[in-house]
Amino acid sequence: MTVQQSLPDHAESSPRRARRRLTLVAPLGGGVHRTFAEDVEIESTGPAWRRRERMAPAGFVHAAQVEGEWSLCGILLDSLHEFDRGRFSFDRLDGSRQCAVCRSASRAGS
Repeated sequence: MTVQQSLPDHAESSPRRARRRLTLVAPLGGGVHRTFAEDVEIESTGPAWRRRERMAPAGFVHAAQVEGEWSLCGILLDSLHEFDRGRFSFDRLDGSRQCAVCRSASRAGS
């Protein structure tokens, strides 16, 4: 004996709605860039009983495409130090520390 159940009307359209929610969205501000700096400085973070040292960018900070060998201003990346995009995102760093050419190129969507 076979029992058939009828599904509610919205059950058939649910996967289609979920697929629309998961579509890729173009990033704002010209895309994602890797962060590089001319030098490295060691800074202490955290309370005294749990103090840790971490590397931070020093000097001018440059941006580069995700897959590339040159910064947006034309410096070979092998001569620079790379930093984590999560902690040191180029777009979130102080504008006075950013290379002016890299800043304008990243905003232009280069």
